[in-house]
Amino acid sequence: SSGINAEWPLRPGGKVGLLLSGGLNSRVIGNVLRDSQVKGLKTFFVGTKSAHERKSSENGAKSISSIHHDIMFDPKQAFEDIPKVIELAETYDTSSIRKALLLFTVCKYIHQHNAIDVLFCGEGLDDIAGSQIYYKQAKCAQEFQTTLENNLKRPIGREVYDKIGSWFGIRIVFPFLDPLFTSHYLNFSAEDRIPRFGIEKYFFRVCLDHSDLITEEVLWKHREDWVDSASSYDRFWVKTLQRLCSKFVDNEEFQKRDETYSHNSPLTTEEFLYRQTFEKIFPDQQSLVPAIFRPSFGVGTDPSPRTWNIYPQHLCVDFLATVRMMI
Repeated sequence: SSGINAEWPLRPGGKVGLLLSGGLNSRVIGNVLRDSQVKGLKTFFVGTKSAHERKSSENGAKSISSIHHDIMFDPKQAFEDIPKVIELAETYDTSSIRKALLLFTVCKYIHQHNAIDVLFCGEGLDDIAGSQIYYKQAKCAQEFQTTLENNLKRPIGREVYDKIGSWFGIRIVFPFLDPLFTSHYLNFSAEDRIPRFGIEKYFFRVCLDHSDLITEEVLWKHREDWVDSASSYDRFWVKTLQRLCSKFVDNEEFQKRDETYSHNSPLTTEEFLYRQTFEKIFPDQQSLVPAIFRPSFGVGTDPSPRTWNIYPQHLCVDFLATVRMMI
């Protein structure tokens, strides 16, 4: 019923892991892996001490009887990792680098502990499903579809994940980017796939409703961006990263950023540092990044949903209560 291709290629005797953030996507994959009787499944959560999704990840691990690893994420160490991450990821896109910093921490831990060979993750579904909360601003199905198609022209995070994983000798698998699943899902009309009742990924959730694959509580929980879920609301790790970046950026150089970088000109000192670092590693290769991610519908300029003007309104919607009322 999930539409996911269950024949994921696993090396005989290979050690299998799952990036279990605590959200719907990874929980669905975890349950499918459990039902496929994958032996010795290991799950991994990464976040700061204050990460609010930690408990959800632990509950998910218990529900599938996995060997769970809680990896502590240090924003200051992540700052030190920026040059290596940019070298591996070959990008200066802010959204991609933030995710890559988290993934780098996970893969480094896995490599040090010889934990697994194959790592499953839920990346990709939110791209094809139009799950970012700004899609709820679409006035009609056509506007939703047009925005989705424009966003899908950008490279999906899979490329960055593959590069980071490969450096550590880890194969990363993306079940939701399986061609059979994506073609089947996108075959449904935009009217079916558009957010409804203030609920993103509504169509996907309804497809799983009344199934044994996922609990109602998890099925109808708010979507949280992986970068956002790695820390608490009031102690957002990206803020620490941004403060560190600003200390290492010369103000005069930053003021001349439009002259220095006419293509994809950085808006913040964080973006400026990423761009400077990229140019040092890959001189005159700015066109390797055709465009950097900017949220649609004018909700903000930072890739983090927590910073968008519609985020408080999004949190006010009780998904489960809304669905029960509609039924």
